[in-house]
Amino acid sequence: MKKALCVALVAAIAMPAFAQIFHNSTRVTGADNQVFITDNAGLLTGQYSQIAGAAQDAWGYRDGMTDGTYVYFGWGGGVARHNADGSGGILQIGGAAPGGVGTWRALAYDPTGNSGAGSIWTASFGSVLIETDMSGTLLNSFPSVASLYGLSYDDTDGNLWGHDGGGDILKIDSTTGALMPGIGWTAGPWTAIAAQGGLSGFSELGGNLAAIAQGTPDELGVYDTAASQAGG
Repeated sequence: MKKALCVALVAAIAMPAFAQIFHNSTRVTGADNQVFITDNAGLLTGQYSQIAGAAQDAWGYRDGMTDGTYVYFGWGGGVARHNADGSGGILQIGGAAPGGVGTWRALAYDPTGNSGAGSIWTASFGSVLIETDMSGTLLNSFPSVASLYGLSYDDTDGNLWGHDGGGDILKIDSTTGALMPGIGWTAGPWTAIAAQGGLSGFSELGGNLAAIAQGTPDELGVYDTAASQAGG
């Protein structure tokens, strides 16, 4: 998994591979939606506005991802891209996710996808699971296996992790779109606080997978995928 984490607290997670920081996206009532940058201790170190359109959207950014250089966030109007420090925000992909998905909600970057050019995995709640190129062109589509809020690519085996609406962490075969039985975690007490959120892989904080549970306050849970087991 990559090295740092970019977490979006509304429903998003991504992570830049070059610094141990969190990018936490959130709605802001009566003002532009923001992304807050925090360190591993949860201390605020910076913030930046979401791009035009997303900044004024009722929900703003959802799940996120990184290619190791840029941070990306999905939302109802497409996929946004920012530099690691939050500057230079642009609309990477405009419009709804193809294949009937709609909102770019759960989001994961696959460095091996599209013949090594990189690809995006996405789904929105109970929609189909799709893979697109970095311009949003549909590459693959699989039937829904869960109501997905977050996705993360596992570079140890090329498959996907998913965070579903019930708070479960699931493993998904990226070649078939099917669940990989007996791998993952059922919802724990910490995830019962509210709606689930994004998901991201990393290699610090005592684990290598992190998930958001949305509530007051939001919570971040860390998992060790090397020891994953159903119900663990």
